[in-house]
Amino acid sequence: MRGFARLAPDDRLLALRALALLPLISLSISLLGLLRVVAVLKRLSAASSPTLEAEEFVAARRVARIVGKAARHAGSHGSCLRASVVLWHLLAARGISSELRIGVRKPSESSLDAHAWVEVQGQPVNDDPDVSVRYLPLPGLSEALKIS
Repeated sequence: MRGFARLAPDDRLLALRALALLPLISLSISLLGLLRVVAVLKRLSAASSPTLEAEEFVAARRVARIVGKAARHAGSHGSCLRASVVLWHLLAARGISSELRIGVRKPSESSLDAHAWVEVQGQPVNDDPDVSVRYLPLPGLSEALKIS
């Protein structure tokens, strides 16, 4: 709670919006599926005004930090997809072009891991820079999950 109080007023509003969206996105993905949820969010974000390209990455990282804190506070440590969809939507609402990425890896013979993250200008904003090396991005989803 102390961290929330230290946020700038605009960032507090963003954190509250992220906290409200996290369970809504989770439920929507469960009921409708990821691609339908993405399609609805794209329509909702269509009227946003574009951000200058030089400012995009810095602004996106700030939004990613706030969404990450909100996700941890909401108890969604293991839901990278939910947090990434919320981040992707909030960036689009600010006119920031981004891409929701989903990748997979096979850590052992009997398991398969999946992971989601958001990229702006081809760089992850809510994960480590080498995430696309650790997880093989699923290429078929790229266009469906891109807001530009």
